[in-house]
Amino acid sequence: MSSPPSDNTESEILRYQRRLVDLALQRTRQSAERCYQNAERTLSVWIRTALGLMVFGIAIDRFGLVFRNMPKSINGVQTYPEALSKTVAVALVGGGVLVAVVSGIRFYAYARLYSRDYPIPALHQPTLTSFFAMMVACFGLFLFSIMLFFIGL
Repeated sequence: MSSPPSDNTESEILRYQRRLVDLALQRTRQSAERCYQNAERTLSVWIRTALGLMVFGIAIDRFGLVFRNMPKSINGVQTYPEALSKTVAVALVGGGVLVAVVSGIRFYAYARLYSRDYPIPALHQPTLTSFFAMMVACFGLFLFSIMLFFIGL
């Protein structure tokens, strides 16, 4: 017959189980921190996309200057290539501003939800990253105003 487990063996099993629980909690905290950092990385990708849209809009607007020397009608058909390039450029810059604003707001909302359950990782502040997104949006609005008022749409 087997003898009942000794108190020493039971305490070892309990210590081992507590250690496993502690390791699982540590992995959960690290996983949550990685989720927050993934959200920051996603925000930076969306901001990069917004900047790309804005720069592409400015490039199309500048390319529209080439159309100034084109004839206004070809074979009796009126053409408006300059107006088309300006319209597309304004739409791209406006889209870039919209992407920057929406991504900043969504990240800030995620950060607030995250902070309810977990502490924000060290050296990471949701207000700073959202502020950066809003500054990119302000840059886009500045480009937008230059395109509308100084270039003339």
